[in-house]
Amino acid sequence: MFLLGHSSGALLVALIGTDESYLARKGLKSSDLRGVISMGSIMWDDELDEAIKQHGRSRVEEGFAHDADNRIFGSLATYQDHWPIRHVRVGMPPFLFLIAEAEKEHPPVLKTDSTFVERAHALKNQAEYKILPGRTHYSAIRNLSQPGDAVFSIVRDFVRQFSGGGLLPDGKGQR
Repeated sequence: MFLLGHSSGALLVALIGTDESYLARKGLKSSDLRGVISMGSIMWDDELDEAIKQHGRSRVEEGFAHDADNRIFGSLATYQDHWPIRHVRVGMPPFLFLIAEAEKEHPPVLKTDSTFVERAHALKNQAEYKILPGRTHYSAIRNLSQPGDAVFSIVRDFVRQFSGGGLLPDGKGQR
């Protein structure tokens, strides 16, 4: 099984691929995943980390607790635990991050995804990122269904690389 997500879905598939507790709830484990493809999402809240550095953790925790939008998490620590970068570990499935050229800096997708890749490599995991030239957050996914789309080719090649030799929908590959 491969997971592919875009934007907030990219964050979710990355979390499922890193935090084994989500798979365990369904009787699955990391080895059941052949790969994770995350398109256009950050892997941690960089603004929050900067606020903690600038103002201190206790002050940020106090502000976090008083913001009604944060009630779903209950605490700052729980919120931070929902970011995939916190769960990079040995034995993760292969990861591919697709970053539209227009979204490299704001939000800092390139910064967070490349840091994830570095940490994954340090633990001997397969991970890479690719910049999608001329693409925006939306065109990266919208054009996937267009014949000859370069992003589709990148996704297809990743799936072929980690599919374990099974037949792919186009009939190519080997069993």
